[in-house]
Amino acid sequence: ISKLKEDFKVKILYNQKLSPKMQKTIQKLKLENKIEFVYDITSEEFYKSIDCIVMPSLNEPFGLAALEIMAKGKIVLISSRCGIKDIIEHDNNGFIFDITQNPVRNLYKTMKYILSTKNDFENTQQKAIYTASVYNSDKLKDELLRIINSNFDTKASEECTS
Repeated sequence: ISKLKEDFKVKILYNQKLSPKMQKTIQKLKLENKIEFVYDITSEEFYKSIDCIVMPSLNEPFGLAALEIMAKGKIVLISSRCGIKDIIEHDNNGFIFDITQNPVRNLYKTMKYILSTKNDFENTQQKAIYTASVYNSDKLKDELLRIINSNFDTKASEECTS
């Protein structure tokens, strides 16, 4: 965040009290006016107040929060470890950054790109809304069953050849 020079503000979901070390780091990097810590993201006011959500998860099985955000026409930036990456097309209906190698650099580069193209968000937002509309609970259930069956078929096949 401190490397990005563009004018923006970050809201961080953080359900704990900030440690003195974290407060000191924020002050040292002069980020007090760029970061707001949020403790609840369920309100409509939160959704209205953002343009993009970043999910830099190390392991997120699916990421329904990202799908909810997309349904509201917001841009998502997820890590390559989010399960929802299977329905995100980078720079089409959302953005994906590689978290497996050089995650900070990759996140920075993707955020910089998003900030430089923020005037062209409308197309991405419409595609995000469409994607969220086709992935209803029935579609998600079918996709989950397909993945489970695929993994089961692969293991069964491996056992038969052993």
